[in-house]
Amino acid sequence: MDSELSGLTFDILSATMFSDDLGGQAADFERALNSFLSAGARIDPLDVMGAPDWAPRLGRIASHRSAVFFEKRVTALVAARRAQMEAGRPAPPDLLTALLTARDEGGGRGLSDTEVAANILTFILAGHETTARALGWTLHLLSRQPEVMARVQAEADGFDIDQPDWADRMPWIRAAFEETMRLFPPAPTMARKALEADVIGGQAIGAGTTVVISPWVLQRHRLLWDDPDAFRPERFLPENRRAVDRYAYIPFSAGPRVCIGASFAVQEAMIALAVILREAQVEPISRIEPRPVHQVTLRAHRPIALRLRKRQTAA
Repeated sequence: MDSELSGLTFDILSATMFSDDLGGQAADFERALNSFLSAGARIDPLDVMGAPDWAPRLGRIASHRSAVFFEKRVTALVAARRAQMEAGRPAPPDLLTALLTARDEGGGRGLSDTEVAANILTFILAGHETTARALGWTLHLLSRQPEVMARVQAEADGFDIDQPDWADRMPWIRAAFEETMRLFPPAPTMARKALEADVIGGQAIGAGTTVVISPWVLQRHRLLWDDPDAFRPERFLPENRRAVDRYAYIPFSAGPRVCIGASFAVQEAMIALAVILREAQVEPISRIEPRPVHQVTLRAHRPIALRLRKRQTAA
């Protein structure tokens, strides 16, 4: 499921953000991303000890090939679109065109190709990897909860994207996805640097200190959640959603640095789940629970494997 869902979310990102200019590269990006996350995303002891940036890190060396792959692909993408625009050919109104035409207020300078490429790479890595992982964990949990699966599939059977209120018609699908992100947040930790000295909960925080916030801990905290380790999507049904404290549930972070793609990701996931579950019966292959591993995103220590059968009742 990990590989299939990575391909799905990559194709969605390519179609919606880059007008399919990334088409056909999903497998290559997935291989490079897996290599990067397994090697380059580990915390290096030299970073913990505050060693200077010029000191070589094993993770950087191991992930160098992946970094070069990403840089070449994205640089080529930016160069091709800019050449298209400079030649006077119409450019699609997507994210890439918006970045290339963006200007500072008052008609100031735009982004350099390097800056555009950095933004594009962030959207690719953050925009498809996190959603793919959340979808995989959602299908995993649903496969083990037949009663919840039945409610979700009943909504999926009535899914029609042409209905303006399609999202309101699928409260259980949304709730299942949100409850999954509570238990298995795609970004299990976040780091912020203190701009000034402060005191939080009696703890002195010096200016420049890196503060780590962990949705994994916060969203399973027994003082904040009833039966915190149980998969109970009803917590996020509309009639119960208001009881969830804003800062007890932060899969997309919070405050001024909240994830810019939060709404997009939730709608994308709801549509993907509705289409998959309308067509397929999802069943567990093994009763052994996959162990979550933090590799920037929250992955399973072994790829999640599920059996999908064609539903007899599907239209």
